[in-house]
Amino acid sequence: MHNGFDLVKTQSKIKKQFVVTACLLMAAVLFCSILAFYWLSQSDLKKVKEQQNDALLQASLVINKELSSVREIVKLLVADKTLFQDKQSDSLNLTALSEHFSEFGSVINNISQIRWIDSQGQEQIRVNFNQGLPETVASDALQNKGSRYYFRQGMASAAPDVYISRLDLNVEYGEIVEPFEPTIRASYRTSSDDYLLDGLVVVNFNLAKTFNLLKEMKTSAAKIQILNETGQWLLHENPELEWAFMLDPKANKTTINPQHWQFIKHSEVKKIRHFDQGQFFSVLKLNLQAEGSTSKNEALYLLSKAEKQSINQVFRRAFIQAGMLFVALVIIGYFYLSNDIKLKLALLTISKQLVDEKEKLADLNVQLEERVQQLKLLQSDLVEAQKLSSLGMLAAGVAHEMNTPIGGAIMSISNAQLLSMDLAKKIDTGFSKQYLQNCLEQFEANLSLSRENLNKAAEHVKSFKRMAIERGDESKDAIFFESLFEDLCRVLHPRFKNTRIELKTQVSIYNEIRAYPGVISRIIENLVLNALEHGFGEGEIGLIIVKAEQKKKDSVILRVQDTGRGIEEHQSKNIFDPFYTGARSKGHTGLGLFMVNQWVTKVLDGTLNLTKLEALPEGISTEFVIEFPITES
Repeated sequence: MHNGFDLVKTQSKIKKQFVVTACLLMAAVLFCSILAFYWLSQSDLKKVKEQQNDALLQASLVINKELSSVREIVKLLVADKTLFQDKQSDSLNLTALSEHFSEFGSVINNISQIRWIDSQGQEQIRVNFNQGLPETVASDALQNKGSRYYFRQGMASAAPDVYISRLDLNVEYGEIVEPFEPTIRASYRTSSDDYLLDGLVVVNFNLAKTFNLLKEMKTSAAKIQILNETGQWLLHENPELEWAFMLDPKANKTTINPQHWQFIKHSEVKKIRHFDQGQFFSVLKLNLQAEGSTSKNEALYLLSKAEKQSINQVFRRAFIQAGMLFVALVIIGYFYLSNDIKLKLALLTISKQLVDEKEKLADLNVQLEERVQQLKLLQSDLVEAQKLSSLGMLAAGVAHEMNTPIGGAIMSISNAQLLSMDLAKKIDTGFSKQYLQNCLEQFEANLSLSRENLNKAAEHVKSFKRMAIERGDESKDAIFFESLFEDLCRVLHPRFKNTRIELKTQVSIYNEIRAYPGVISRIIENLVLNALEHGFGEGEIGLIIVKAEQKKKDSVILRVQDTGRGIEEHQSKNIFDPFYTGARSKGHTGLGLFMVNQWVTKVLDGTLNLTKLEALPEGISTEFVIEFPITES
C-alpha cells in the first residue's frame, strides 16, 4: 500500500488477534456462567433454608406449646386440696383421690394415665384413660416402678419443677401399646411435709395428635423429622425407622451419618445446616425441661429435610439458567467479534484513501489559512469602514448643528453692518442724539446675539471634537455617561430630524468612571440606528430609549429599548451572526449587530443579550441589554 503499508500482513495480524480474543472471551463467558450457576443455586438453596427454618420454627412452637401446657396441667393437678395432708386423718383416701384423678383426666383429652407412686416406687393409685373415659386400676394390679428411669429422675427433681421424661412409646405390662402412643411422662415431687404421700405424681401424656400434626407440616423442601438425644428416630418419613430403638433394640436402625450426628450433638449453635448423603437438612435443638429447671435435661432434635428431587431441581434450574446465559453471551460475543473484525478489515480497505485524503486536507488547510487571513483583513476593513461611517455621521451632525448658530451670527453681523453704513451717511447730513443712542443700542443687541451664536458654535465644536477624539481612541479613559449621551444625541439628531421617532436618554450614573468611551459610543450608536432602521416603518410614531444604570459597584448595565415592531423569535437566534440581515434588499450587510457583539465581548469584556418577549417591560417591543465591568475613576 501507499507509504509502505502492507495490507495483507495487517489483515493476517488482525485475524490472529481475533482468534486470541475469541479464546479469552470464551474463557470469560465460561467463568461468568459458572459464577451465575453458583449464585443462582445458592439463591434457591437460601429459599430452601428459609422454608426449612419456617417449618422448624412452627414445629418447635407446637412442641413448646404442648410442653408448656403439660407443665401447667401437672401443677394444676397437684394443687388440689385432696392431695394435701389433713390434720384430722393422715391416711390416704383412695376413693377421693381416684375421683379427683378421674375428673381431672376426663377433661384433658391427651392424658392417658395418672399415677401416685410412693418413695419406694410402688404405685398407690393409678387411673387409666381410654378416649377420655377413666378406669381406676385395682390395688392387686398396681406395679412397682422403682426401676424405671423416669421415676428415678422425677424423685431427684425438687418442687415446684415439673420433670418431663424423654419421649418414647407407652409400655404396659412389658408390651408396647398399639396403635403406638408417643408418650411423655410429667412428674411432680410430693413431700410428706405437705402432701399425704411422700412420692411422685406421674401423668402420662399421649402425643399422637401432636405427631400427626407434625407429619402434616411438610413440603418438598421441608419434612419434619425428630431425633432423641441418643440419635434415634422418633419421627421419620420411613415408618420402619420410627421407634426402631424400642421395637428392635438389637437392629440399631439409623440412616444419619455418625459424623453429622456428633456435630449436631456437640455443637453449641442452635441452628445447624449441612448435607447428608445428598440430602439437605436444617436442625434445631429443643430442650424438654423448662429453662432454669434443676432436673436432668432431655433434648429433642428437630430436623427439616428437603427431598433429593427438590435439591436436584434447584441445581437443574440453576444449570439451565446458567447455560442459557452462556449461550446468550457466546452469541453476543460472536456477533461482537465478527462485527469488530469486519469493521477493522473495512477500515483497512479505506486506510489508503485516508492517507491520500490527508495530503489533500493538508493542501486545503493551507488554502483555508489563506482565506482566514483574508477574512481577518476584511474584518479589519469592516471595522475601519464602520469607523468611517461613524465619522461621516459625525461630520453630518457637525454640519447640521453648526449651521444654525453660525447663520444667526452672520445675520447679526449683517444687521450691524447695515446700521454702520446708515450711520456713516448721517454723519454728512447730521443726526440727532436720540438717533445715535438708538444706533448704539442696536449695535449692542446685534453684537450680543452674534456672541451668543458663536459661543454655541464653539460648544458644538468642542463636543464634536471630543467625540471625534473618543471615536479614534480605543483606550480606557474617564467618562461621564450623561455627557457621553448628550454628545451622541447631537450626532444622531440629523437622522431623527425628519422622522416621528423620539430619542430619549436616562442616566442614573452620576460619578466619573473609567471605560472605553469611543467603543461605548459606537455600540450605542449602532443599536439606536438598528432600532431606527429595522424597528419602524416610514411615518410611524415611536420611541427609542437609551438607559445607563449601575446595579453593582464594579459593572454597568446599558439598555437600548424601542417601541417598534419587535424581533421575531426565529430571528432572535441568529441576529448576532455575521452577514445575517432581514433587509439585504435595502443595502444592509448584516454586520451591524455582529460588530456590536464583538465590541462588547472582545473589547469591553462584557455580555450582550436580547431580552425575551415574555420578559420585556410593558410597552417595549425590543430591548438589548449590555453589561460590562468598570473601575471608578
